[in-house]
Amino acid sequence: MTQWQPPFYVPNLYFDSEDEKIINRVMLLRKVQTVHTFHLDCEIYRSAYQLETWIAFAVIRGVQKLDLCLQDEDVFPSLPKCLFTCKTLVDLRLNSCGVIPLIGAVCLPRLKILRLICVQFEADESLPHLISGCPVLEGVGNQIRIRY
Repeated sequence: MTQWQPPFYVPNLYFDSEDEKIINRVMLLRKVQTVHTFHLDCEIYRSAYQLETWIAFAVIRGVQKLDLCLQDEDVFPSLPKCLFTCKTLVDLRLNSCGVIPLIGAVCLPRLKILRLICVQFEADESLPHLISGCPVLEGVGNQIRIRY
């Protein structure tokens, strides 16, 4: 009996409400250096450490499209700083997750699409601060629901 081996190269990772052990195992088994799309849709909130680890995994591997939805409008963890300095990110979608910080570096030189749905801002100046670090931004999603 041969043991299942993961595909050598799967550039798009989609996780919809998977057990965190499955997500961790897939990340540990991956041999590739590049992730084109990273989609994480969780019905229940994971620990801030776990969320940061998953996002850092994608950022380190040059993610171009990151789609994150926690589906828990009562919990807003801090998003990892590496997310706001990702040089490869082109499309960022945050839905019901994360606090957009006021301070800290924002350098998203390739970001063209930004969709923020039910995110929380640390302060009134957080959105302008975020947008100021996106020199090629073509538009911000029209489904913005802001919580302070």
